[in-house]
Amino acid sequence: MPSTTPPHRPHWPRILAAIVIAQVTLIAGAVGWVAIYSYLIAPGQPIAAYQAHAQVSGPWVSLILGVPVFFVLGRWLARHRPTAARASAIALGAGYVIIDLAILLAAAQGAIPWGMVAANYIVKLGAAWFGAVSSTARASAAP
Repeated sequence: MPSTTPPHRPHWPRILAAIVIAQVTLIAGAVGWVAIYSYLIAPGQPIAAYQAHAQVSGPWVSLILGVPVFFVLGRWLARHRPTAARASAIALGAGYVIIDLAILLAAAQGAIPWGMVAANYIVKLGAAWFGAVSSTARASAAP
C-alpha cells in the first residue's frame, strides 16, 4: 500500500524502523566488543571485570560504530524521501536521543559520563545529517 504522507514530510514508520535498527545494532556492537574482549583479549577474569569494561567501553563502541550506522540510516531515509531528507535525519537523531536517554537513565547504576553522552548524540546526529545531505546531493547531481 503506498504511503499517504506527502513527499516533503518525513515518513515516520521508516524513521521509527531506523531508530530501532540503530538501537539494536549499537547494542549488538557493544555486546560483541565485550565478548571479543572477554574471550580473546583478557580471558579468565571475574565477571565484575568484564562488567566494568563494558561500562567504560560501551560509550566508545557506540561512538565509533554510531558514525557509519547513522550515516547509512540517514542515506536510507533520504533515498526514500529526498525532499524530506534533512527533516528525516533530524527526526532520526532526536528520536534516537529520546529513546536512548530513557534507556540510559533507567539502566544507570553509577555516574553517567555526560560529556561522552553529549558527544555521542552530536556525532550521531551529524552522521545522519551528512548521510541525508550526501544522498540528496548525489541524487541531484545525477543526470
